Amino acid sequence: MIRRWAPGAVVASGPAANAVTHPGMRVSSRFAAPARSAEFWAVMWTVAVAAEFVALVPIIFGDTPIQDADVVYRLVGGSFAAFGLVAWHRRLDSSVAR
Repeated sequence: MIRRWAPGAVVASGPAANAVTHPGMRVSSRFAAPARSAEFWAVMWTVAVAAEFVALVPIIFGDTPIQDADVVYRLVGGSFAAFGLVAWHRRLDSSVAR
């Protein structure tokens, strides 16, 4: 048995429900995300890869002994950048990414 905290009439009302029942109705612009071009995403990925390369330069071309933790920390930073771009691309309407 599923219990609802609000009556069905309240749940099925509002801009989202009206947009579904009336397809021609325009929804508020705050629910729509700006479209980003392919060039924008190419630039963002290029910047992320370049930043990761710059972070790894002392490890790749350095003469000092390498600590395992240094490599891990820098690769984790690059993974945060990559997954952040993926999440931003998939969920443009998130207010965190603006």
